[in-house]
Amino acid sequence: MSSLTLVFGTLLYAGIKLSGYALFAKVLNRLFSRSRNIWKIGVVRTLLGVVLGLAHNAFFLNFFKVSMGRAPLGGEDTWLYFLFLVILRILEWGLIIYWFYDKDFQQKKPVFTGIILGILWSFVLDIPIIVGLFTVAASIC
Repeated sequence: MSSLTLVFGTLLYAGIKLSGYALFAKVLNRLFSRSRNIWKIGVVRTLLGVVLGLAHNAFFLNFFKVSMGRAPLGGEDTWLYFLFLVILRILEWGLIIYWFYDKDFQQKKPVFTGIILGILWSFVLDIPIIVGLFTVAASIC
């Protein structure tokens, strides 16, 4: 695999995540009946995913039997990888909601709905990587 392919794949993946998260911010705006800058949310959510995704992958690749190739993940601890990924995404979407919409988590239904839909949307945005359409340097949670 050439480094150019890796760079292109990583930038494409980041672009998919950024635009996808900005699009999902419109859903959050409706859920919370607040108008927030969707691109700001998209950037913050993508950066949060990059930082936590790198940490998550480094941890699992070093301490568990998980292998990362083009796709899909392999190894006997893959189920654990995805379990922690879901937990991480609960944290990520919780932080986005806390920072941009509801600092006290007073609106229980929108908070719960936003986190669940956000997790599902994050996995939808991962489909190109999961099916191996392109290769990336690191996944973005």
